[in-house]
Amino acid sequence: MSIDGPCDDDVHLSNRLLNEVKEFLTCCICLEILHKPVVTACGHIFCFWCCHQAMSSYKPSQCPICQRSFTYFPRICKLLHSVLVKAVPEEYSSRNHEIRCMEEEIKLCSPELPMVDSVIPSDSRTRDASTVLDADVLGNSDNNEKDSNNLQPSERDNNDSYRDGEASISTRQGNLTVEDVCCSLCNQLLYHPVVLNCGDVFCEPCLKGQSSKVSKCPSCQAPHSPGFVFVCLEFDKFLNSVFPSEYKNRQSQYPAASIDFTGSPSVEFMSEDLHISVGCDACGMFPMRGDRYRCKDCEEEVGFDLCGSCYSDSSSWIGRFNQKHQPTHRMEQIQSPLSQDDEISE
Repeated sequence: MSIDGPCDDDVHLSNRLLNEVKEFLTCCICLEILHKPVVTACGHIFCFWCCHQAMSSYKPSQCPICQRSFTYFPRICKLLHSVLVKAVPEEYSSRNHEIRCMEEEIKLCSPELPMVDSVIPSDSRTRDASTVLDADVLGNSDNNEKDSNNLQPSERDNNDSYRDGEASISTRQGNLTVEDVCCSLCNQLLYHPVVLNCGDVFCEPCLKGQSSKVSKCPSCQAPHSPGFVFVCLEFDKFLNSVFPSEYKNRQSQYPAASIDFTGSPSVEFMSEDLHISVGCDACGMFPMRGDRYRCKDCEEEVGFDLCGSCYSDSSSWIGRFNQKHQPTHRMEQIQSPLSQDDEISE
């Protein structure tokens, strides 16, 4: 097969996959394809900047979709980011350019993300070709079905994503596989995916099988608050639509499983220890409550702050806005400007 230009099947596949992304992975705030997606505690997805700008600087924020309260600005979901880069590289690259221009104007930066091959496990670039997404999986009605198991190694080598073991923003459209969207606990296709504050993704049954409440990420051990987990419904629909047969197999493993819409994150808010418009660069608490520690050496205008719990943890934290904070930097405690008698009006 020639690699000089896309064949009809490639074009059809690219268009179908683009439609799937537009239907399920679009930000409800800016109405564009998600860029550096973050998932709030209630399970809804937004662009990094859209979510941050929608949050309140002095009280619990409310999800623009379901109105549930949340008080943590989540980290970018790298798995969702990599899915978008691989599924719609041209559109995502265009979005990335737009956001970079905006960041230059506001003099703030979102976190720099690694190239796709640093996000996706290395073995996923040498996986069996039978798991590679093709037009038939996306519901192609043509009768000339293809058995991807019959692909020869030489055909796979022609794919840009496998050449020299590299993958980047220019990865071929349609090169999305089941292994790209697997749960790190069960190593199977994500089923009822849950995204924690740290950005890591797991199957809801896998998390609930460990504990009724999730206080820490099973992978990176980052704290998760408020402990409740909600399924990311749009991502779940995307997986079901793009990988219908694999999703059906996963569904059969949990015949009694249903998505729980009950409950709501509990939010305790005291005004006297509130730091207006300041968030913790480690756990994402925003606005910050309780003890606050500010870096004296970070030069970025946004600064670098830690809540009391994260400061005591003594881990090497990465800033929410790409700050160049170092463990050797000096930290100072900052008192809340609000007195105990201060009240914040609604």
